[in-house]
Amino acid sequence: FLDSGAYSAWSKKVGISLQEYINFIQAHPEAFTVYAGLDVIGDPGKTWENQQEMERQGLHPLPCYHYGEDPMWLKRYLGRHDYIALGGLVPISTPDCRSWLDRVFSDFLVDQKGQPRVKVHGFGMTVVELMLRYPWYSVDSTSWVLTGRFGSCYIPLNGKIHKVCFSDKSPNIREAGKHFRTHSRLEQKAIERYLTEKKFTPKELAEQYQKRDELNIIFFLDLEKNWKTQPFRREQM
Repeated sequence: FLDSGAYSAWSKKVGISLQEYINFIQAHPEAFTVYAGLDVIGDPGKTWENQQEMERQGLHPLPCYHYGEDPMWLKRYLGRHDYIALGGLVPISTPDCRSWLDRVFSDFLVDQKGQPRVKVHGFGMTVVELMLRYPWYSVDSTSWVLTGRFGSCYIPLNGKIHKVCFSDKSPNIREAGKHFRTHSRLEQKAIERYLTEKKFTPKELAEQYQKRDELNIIFFLDLEKNWKTQPFRREQM
């Protein structure tokens, strides 16, 4: 899956050459199963133009519809593609993101039974609550690795997913229920059972970000393996 890098370019205020991007894809035809269109955040018309030009040059990029854009652009893509992406979600708060996704999925992306009409990719989407709420086909983001670098791991606890901090360098060590040490003893034992099952210890997670990365990878692999796509219906809104 090749990401165009449009969000990074937008956040750093640098440009990406459409033709260079096209040339790169054409030079490596066997390297990618999916490659994203070169979207322009804040300019859906230019995103559409780029999509058209890539298609004119014989490519089949994944089109992207962004948070807050006029639904007319989404309708255009839905009439032409069976796999689309939703983007522009990274800086949006989870409640606002959920509200927007509820409308987009219910109005355009699922049928009356809540089943997806097309395959949907979520750019910057690994908020577990939102991953499980909608019938995504695929998602991606860097938050899983940032979680580890800030000292925490995803831990199933009491039927919910928690971010438990292990690093002693984190300010979370002083907040009740945020750091492994400040969880109740009963919760600590439950966390330790999970860590033992996955062959990790609190000490190595506290000291090595690589171990935190490994455990977070395992968490998402387990989530994918046990994934059961649920229909999304309007009454969930």
